[in-house]
Amino acid sequence: MKIRVLILLLILVSLLSGEIWLPCPKPLSGHIETSLGLHFWEDHLYIRNLQARALIYLYPGIRLNVVARGNKEINQIEFSRAYKPVYNQFQPGFDESYLELFGYYFYNDLQFSSSSRIGRIRFLQFPDNNIISRFDQVAGMSDIRSSYEPSAYNGAILINDLSWRNIGWHNTIYQNGYDHTDISLLNNYLYFIYDNDLMMLEARAGKLPVRDHSSDAVLMESAWGWCGLIGVKWQGYDLNLYYEKVDNVIYTGLSIRFASSPFTRFAGKVRLDYNRSCEGFVFQYPLFYQDINMAGHQPKGLTKVGEIRAERVISFWRIGMQRNFYENIISRKGITDPALTKVVIKTEPMLLGIESIVSPVYEFDKLSDINKWDSQGIRPGILTQQVIYEFYQ
Repeated sequence: MKIRVLILLLILVSLLSGEIWLPCPKPLSGHIETSLGLHFWEDHLYIRNLQARALIYLYPGIRLNVVARGNKEINQIEFSRAYKPVYNQFQPGFDESYLELFGYYFYNDLQFSSSSRIGRIRFLQFPDNNIISRFDQVAGMSDIRSSYEPSAYNGAILINDLSWRNIGWHNTIYQNGYDHTDISLLNNYLYFIYDNDLMMLEARAGKLPVRDHSSDAVLMESAWGWCGLIGVKWQGYDLNLYYEKVDNVIYTGLSIRFASSPFTRFAGKVRLDYNRSCEGFVFQYPLFYQDINMAGHQPKGLTKVGEIRAERVISFWRIGMQRNFYENIISRKGITDPALTKVVIKTEPMLLGIESIVSPVYEFDKLSDINKWDSQGIRPGILTQQVIYEFYQ
């Protein structure tokens, strides 16, 4: 008994020697943005998705994320050749609105990350948007279609991630509303990640989300299964092949990340997408952007002593409706205490970062199977933006 107690005390002392990090570039800092969406083709022009967004770091480890839209329908105004213009009522509502408590624990090569979100939530990736996450089914538009199915999690989400070198464990729990008896296990799996300058390997095994390929409502069920991908890198591009088997249902996928170029920077600036169902081009053009309580230029006479790197992600599932936003904390180094430093934000251009396709077709015996795979696939898209919080003394 004494030996067991001693061992437990040694483990506890060892863990206490680790470091807890509650990220916050600066209390009461962040940004606000407004944007407007357009969908057009030769026979129509739809004005839609009037949006206001705010991300505020309230205090170390606490931030507020809000995405509001102008109305409860897909389009605000519809101009079509064959019909009179349609003007839908202005009815503001929230796509996302939640308070997040998050933090990290480091001990040698061990990292534990935890995020607790309370409110209306659409984006679940944490602590980073790894490659397999490109194929995840994200919340779509079912709440503004005729079916009006819920397209967000309303309640509390707890996400835990434990990693050691190339392996880890990931868990997501959802409590619906204020009902303590209505708790769902959204996923619970082990994972492996290998990433170098030439190639990538990733795999997950355990309780994984069960897709509903016919819907874009939020995923509520998980089942036993596994998924994996293999990818190659070349001059800023990466290309990945994906395979998934969950609850004896198979999906395959393909993903590409584009290198920064004049086209990807332009497409990211206007947030361009193309879709086939209701064919047309989609834009979500930023109208106004403002950083809050954050300098935009290097202060004279001070030296850079640390930085926090983050990646802003806008993900969309169907017809380019860009309603899901998150800022992933990627890394930090040096002194990052805002009480001791002057904080400067640097934002790189938004990029048309990642295009993917995931399809229920997995047998390719003839050429027509490739067309079938393409026509039955759904294309998650991701816009990415690198952000650097620099600290000066």
